[in-house]
Amino acid sequence: MQSVIRRSDELSELSARFQLLEAQYVSDLERLDMIEEASWVLSQEATQFCPMCGTTLSAQSGGTHREAEASLLFESVRTERDRITGLLAGLRRTLTDIGKDVERLVEVRSSAESRVAQLRNTLREVDAESSIKLRDLEELQQKKAEVRRRLDVLNQIAALDRIRDEVVSDGQETAFEIPKVPTAELRHFESEIRSILEEWNVDGASQTYLDPKTLELSVGGKVAPGQR
Repeated sequence: MQSVIRRSDELSELSARFQLLEAQYVSDLERLDMIEEASWVLSQEATQFCPMCGTTLSAQSGGTHREAEASLLFESVRTERDRITGLLAGLRRTLTDIGKDVERLVEVRSSAESRVAQLRNTLREVDAESSIKLRDLEELQQKKAEVRRRLDVLNQIAALDRIRDEVVSDGQETAFEIPKVPTAELRHFESEIRSILEEWNVDGASQTYLDPKTLELSVGGKVAPGQR
């Protein structure tokens, strides 16, 4: 992209210089036309003195000197005009080629800028999609953590059920000593149960309590079913 911009600037500067040279060539041609016209006018005047050498015209034999000088001047003017005309033609062809190159580079630059704009839009879309997928992944990780937490709670409930089954045998309570569970673990377990019940909109969920002595779980002041 940068190389296209540099080349376009170089061609534009070169074109400007060639246009100045073209104007100089045109000016030179106009100057030659003026010289040729002035020489022709002077050659037609019946002056007393030759404009070339300053001698009297009568001293020249038949005006040969004047005619020769005028003919030489005309030939020189035509030669110079032909040379400048050829240079001007070549210069104009070069200017035309430069103009075509500039137009081509402008198209290339426009196409490149359009492509860059498309790529930027694509990158923005990819970034947006990536952000959405990242949020989805974070949500999945959170849900995964929540599922693991609930599984832990269910495992703890299953463990308590096994303890209850050991305590109760054939419908008769025994003197089996309930194992002591650290208070911190009981309160954590109680909090987990309360959170789950609140999410399920269970009545009295905020009054969930786990008795540290009997390991009975009560909700809203009522012992949870299946514990007695």
